[in-house]
Amino acid sequence: MSSTKPPNENETPKERKPGLRSVQTTMLFRAVNPELFIKPNKPVMAFGLMAITLCVAYLGYLHATVENKKDLYEAIDSEGSREDMHVRRHAVNSDVQSRLLNALEIYMIVKTGVTELKIRNGKSKINRFLQAQRKEHINLNKPSLADQSEIGADIQEKQHKKKEVEIQERIEKMKAELCSQEEVRKVKAEMQQYMEDEQRRETEAAEQRMAHRLQCALMECAQEKMQAVAEARKQEREAAMKEAARQHRKHLEQLKEERMLAEELHHKSIEQLNKEKCQEMNIALNITQKENQIETEKQLKEAETLHLEELEKVIVTLKAAEEQVKTLTEKLEKMTDWKDSLETEIQATRQAFQKYIDATFPNLSPGQADFILPFRKAFEQKDTPEEAEDSDKEYKRTSIRSERLTAMGKKDYK
Repeated sequence: MSSTKPPNENETPKERKPGLRSVQTTMLFRAVNPELFIKPNKPVMAFGLMAITLCVAYLGYLHATVENKKDLYEAIDSEGSREDMHVRRHAVNSDVQSRLLNALEIYMIVKTGVTELKIRNGKSKINRFLQAQRKEHINLNKPSLADQSEIGADIQEKQHKKKEVEIQERIEKMKAELCSQEEVRKVKAEMQQYMEDEQRRETEAAEQRMAHRLQCALMECAQEKMQAVAEARKQEREAAMKEAARQHRKHLEQLKEERMLAEELHHKSIEQLNKEKCQEMNIALNITQKENQIETEKQLKEAETLHLEELEKVIVTLKAAEEQVKTLTEKLEKMTDWKDSLETEIQATRQAFQKYIDATFPNLSPGQADFILPFRKAFEQKDTPEEAEDSDKEYKRTSIRSERLTAMGKKDYK
């Protein structure tokens, strides 16, 4: 049987982009999280894709094996039911039973993959089994021994011949079926390989399309997310600005109210403080005036006492000074008298000495002997009376000042 060609053999293969999957994965990563981009590892991704494809293939294989097992179990159940039916009919018709048993044995041997040698070796066992079954059937329905032996021998020969012919025909049919099954298996394997390749190509194309769709969807989601985030931030900013403006207005109103209340309270407190301060100042002034009066009275009394004491001292000192002046004037008078007497004596002695020189040394010119007894100026007494007058004036001034001070102190005291 010739191998069938795939239907898509003449089609041009699809162009495969070598770096498309890696680019798509990187774009996926960027779309998912553009801020934290991680460069994918190509070997790891290839290994992951291979593992995924192997898992998918293994799941398909398991599904196919499960379906094949179900079909096999159904066939065995149907064959088992057929065996039960043949066994039930064996009691009715021994010929039909023997034929069916032979056919079933041959079918099961061929089905299980037994060779021709095993089939030939198994013929004797089958014949012995059939003979035993026939003997039992004959023993159950034996009319007579001779008839039974003759009939059994004829039937056995006929059946043996027929069975051999049937077995040969069936063996040839089974050989042809086995050859056709092998060709069918080869064709099925080729078709399965082609289908797997085609399925792999379709899956790759579908993966690429899905990756592209996912990329587009993720990019759209990212853009929508960014737009939504921007709009949300804008709304939040506007709401925050409105709330801040409202809070600012409210705060200004509260400040105005508080300022008005504070001003009123301040005015009230200032007025109250002014009244209190006026009262306190009046009280303090009265107290200070009284204290000042008391202190001035005390000071005046003390000043009067001190003034009187000073006056007494001054009077005493004046009296002592007057006495000293009197003594000094008396002494001055005595000294002036003494000075006048001395000056007269000096002039007399000079005149006498001049006469002596003129008499003794007549040749001397006048004035040469003045160095022995020089002329003296007369003592002037002009300063003393002036000083006395100045002292008298100062005394009068001090006395007048003291009298004025006493008069002022008396007035203040009154």
